[in-house]
Amino acid sequence: MQSPDPNLAVLVSRQAAERPQFTALTFVNVGRDGALEDETRTFAQLRDNAAALAGQLGVLGIAKGGTFAIMMANYPAFVESMLAAAWLGAAFVPIDPRVVGEKLAYMLQFSECEGVVCTADCAAAISQLGAPAGKLKWLIVV
Repeated sequence: MQSPDPNLAVLVSRQAAERPQFTALTFVNVGRDGALEDETRTFAQLRDNAAALAGQLGVLGIAKGGTFAIMMANYPAFVESMLAAAWLGAAFVPIDPRVVGEKLAYMLQFSECEGVVCTADCAAAISQLGAPAGKLKWLIVV
């Protein structure tokens, strides 16, 4: 019997080696004109983007057992951030981008997040926290 794979990052890396140009993700966005727009990632793109983010997180001090928040809507960057956490053996705390104020501060403090990976639209909510945000060591806007 084969042992289970350690995590999703390993599975994506294997697929990237075997089928690098195969589309792994498709996100459908509504453009400003109302038209539907596909945003895709191949296995190679997922691996490379997650590895780059994992490297950046590692430089910022995230290691095995570390915790950071991911605050964004459903974007490919969310999946890439999850894979970066798996790559490092870290835990991520998904935070709904609609959460603001005291609830956001509580979630970040209670989960002991060292930092946040977010989109630009969420960065404002974090900067408005004042002192609670001061406990965060870093903020990455993707």
